[in-house]
Amino acid sequence: MTEEVVFRELGGGKMAAVVLNAGEEVSCVETEQFVVRYGAATVECVYAGGVETQEAWRGRGLARRLITVVLERARAGGAAFALLYGIGDFYQRFGFATLGAEYGLALRHPEQGAVLPEGWRVRPAEEGDLPAIRRLYDADAASGVMTKERTHDDAVWGKLAALVRGERAGDECRVVQDTGGDVAAYAWLGRGFWTVDHAQERYWPSDFFIGEVIAGDHAAADAVLAACRLWATEEAARRGRRVGTVRLGVSPRGAVTAAGQYQEAEATSTSWDSAGPQVRTLSTRRLLAQIAPELSRRVVGLRAPWQGRATLHTSEGSATVRVTADGVSVSAGDARPGVTSIAVTQQTLIRLVLGAFPPAGLLARTAPELSGDARSCLLTLFPQREPFLYPLDR
Repeated sequence: MTEEVVFRELGGGKMAAVVLNAGEEVSCVETEQFVVRYGAATVECVYAGGVETQEAWRGRGLARRLITVVLERARAGGAAFALLYGIGDFYQRFGFATLGAEYGLALRHPEQGAVLPEGWRVRPAEEGDLPAIRRLYDADAASGVMTKERTHDDAVWGKLAALVRGERAGDECRVVQDTGGDVAAYAWLGRGFWTVDHAQERYWPSDFFIGEVIAGDHAAADAVLAACRLWATEEAARRGRRVGTVRLGVSPRGAVTAAGQYQEAEATSTSWDSAGPQVRTLSTRRLLAQIAPELSRRVVGLRAPWQGRATLHTSEGSATVRVTADGVSVSAGDARPGVTSIAVTQQTLIRLVLGAFPPAGLLARTAPELSGDARSCLLTLFPQREPFLYPLDR
């Protein structure tokens, strides 16, 4: 190929890999390397998106070339795994596998329960609310799996700051104050974010989608759900027709989802056979080393965990885990006698780690030959979890 591949900084930690032909951009892949929560641990992740090739240049392998380059760059730059939200039957050729379910909360009959608890108040967010909003997000993210750690200068927070200054038309964020006047929850529409706009326009044009809803506790969660229902009645008046369902971007284990169980609501779980959220391992050792604090926390909490040494082998390298009643440590691959050898695909490893699938079923499908210590080790370390990334971070 005579085309040139170059990298461009986009700001906010994002970068674009582009193919130039005679100085013209003909293909592009955008990436962002960030940190995600994994219980007590944090993991380096590279997110890929914005994959686009000009129509006249399609079918020449340019997107394939760029995705290969950005994965190699991320691998060299310290990322442990890669994540994207993509179309079906394409990204599997780069080693990606579907992650599992996407989660949300749908409020039925929004006019029912559209009353704030006595003494609570909802109003548009102001600049002085930003620290409280960030604290609410950080507290929610701290217990998550795959939830992004947003730094103080994260692009998402930059957009919220612009919104409260009146610089983002069409978007809105509302805060909920408790009886003492403290900001206890918030609901952010998220218009102008691609994921939110795409979902609203393509999948739920008759519904009302609020991209990010977070509450500090159960009382605040009840109040913010009432605020979202009230917001839907306002939206219905604006549209001139009833809004049947309010769809919320909420973490599956957060207080808002829990509060929905007491209302006319549906906790949604949606999966795809070859599209939706997709992941792949970039380094076996790096991945296991970064999640070791959470693995240790889990093992210490078990009454009778599997104990011993096991070396996990994938196409992205090997690493040895030492499991004792006191925790887990990770080192370079060890092939000495007495060390259990476990060979799995890199796709199976990242799926086990993130935990969207029941682990026993995943192993039965992808590594049925594993038994004994190998199987016991994996089932000890990797329980089922609910990985989740807020729509505004996608």
